[in-house]
Amino acid sequence: MRFVKLALISLVVLFVLTTCIGLLFSSKVVVTRLITLKQPPAKVMAAAGDISQWGNWMEGVKENGLTVTKGDGKTVQSVAAIGTTTITVTAADAQQFLTTWRSARGYEQHSGFVLSPDAAGTSTTVTWFFEQDLKWYPWERFGSMMNDKILGPTMEKGLEGLKKFVSN
Repeated sequence: MRFVKLALISLVVLFVLTTCIGLLFSSKVVVTRLITLKQPPAKVMAAAGDISQWGNWMEGVKENGLTVTKGDGKTVQSVAAIGTTTITVTAADAQQFLTTWRSARGYEQHSGFVLSPDAAGTSTTVTWFFEQDLKWYPWERFGSMMNDKILGPTMEKGLEGLKKFVSN
């Protein structure tokens, strides 16, 4: 009985300590990648700001199946699915294309493309980001440390694909 009591108290202390350390981490995680393309903003937005075009340049979209289920994939409130993930367009204009990604398990991330043209309008810097709000759970806070390593390489490949796609 004494050993069981010690084990239970140790587990509670360990959980509280882990939770306190986890609360020191930010509750918002943002992964960002950018690339400069020698293309005008309108041509870049035609590819990045249209979900139905993502299969032409974004890694994993063709393999997981892309379906636009509502709207045209370019306008606000358009909805698409990639595998079991639902994507809803929340804002769209000439400078930005913002979406909300919801997994089948209910996890939500906000993503978007923000275009910054140069003064002459001949090249465009594309910033692609994923933003996730975390709960207080320690496993969520500690797991978020891997977001950059998981999403970053895929985003970099996607931006290289976008570069090739809009250059043709």
